Amino acid sequence: MLRAMAKAIYAEHNVGHFGLAFLHYTHFTSTNPALSRSDYHRMLFEYMQKGGMPQKREHYYFKMLPEIAEHTSAMERRATEGERDSAKVAQLFVMAGKVGEEFDGRVTGVQHYGFFVGLDNGARA
Repeated sequence: MLRAMAKAIYAEHNVGHFGLAFLHYTHFTSTNPALSRSDYHRMLFEYMQKGGMPQKREHYYFKMLPEIAEHTSAMERRATEGERDSAKVAQLFVMAGKVGEEFDGRVTGVQHYGFFVGLDNGARA
């Protein structure tokens, strides 16, 4: 049986890494307008200082981070859907004008509602 890969989620607390099995993990590739890379760097720098981040500042971040994490996770899901949609449009252009033709293909996935077939030209159905 095929299992779907876990989706990445952003969280205000350490949840490790879903795919690499790291207990402690962070990354800076998110393009979240609420927090920039320098914000992440600043927070990590403060935590690493003797005495850590001041409690007032930590409280500020813990208040705002849950909403930022949820928003970032939602935007990443939206971006993934957009990538899939654009791939489908590209496949339509590849297959335009080929209705009724026969092609060799391979079953690339099976779901409860049907299966996916990949063609040598890169199209999937």
